[in-house]
Amino acid sequence: YVFHHDRIHEAAYSLLTDEEKWTLHHRIGRLILQNTAGEELSAKLFYMVDHLNLGVQIIKDGKERQELARLNLEAGRKAKASAAYAPAFGYLKNGIDLLEENPWIKQYDLTLDLYTESTEAAYLMGDYEKMNALAEAALAHAKTTLEKIKIYTSRINACIAREDYKGAIDVAMPILKLIT
Repeated sequence: YVFHHDRIHEAAYSLLTDEEKWTLHHRIGRLILQNTAGEELSAKLFYMVDHLNLGVQIIKDGKERQELARLNLEAGRKAKASAAYAPAFGYLKNGIDLLEENPWIKQYDLTLDLYTESTEAAYLMGDYEKMNALAEAALAHAKTTLEKIKIYTSRINACIAREDYKGAIDVAMPILKLIT
């Protein structure tokens, strides 16, 4: 429904129960996903993902949760590319929260992408504590040197941003030993 005034919209929305809100948001998000393609879907990505995230409580199917995690990854990357680091981190965190139990075993590629991107987004928004926690988790599970390099790059850049050049060298040394 389209309301001519925000207060009417807010009043109507406040009459809904939480379950009705979740169902409504989920339905809106799914309709956008099903009825939009290509470039148009990219233009509506944030709107669609926001609705699906608001309806996440009713999503029980593992494949649908994984699809939403991938959509959050895509939205996080798009937001990060636009220098919207806090919203990017929010999408990426939502994606991580949607992962299955033992995601490093069952959904390795998606999990690695979400952790790598969220590590960088945390660094870019200046939250070094979150960045380090995410980096540690990713480094503990990353399988290849190339995967680790992406994570170490965020840590090195964070040190440089804080003008901690010795720290940047200390972070870089273990990865340099791996590639030489």
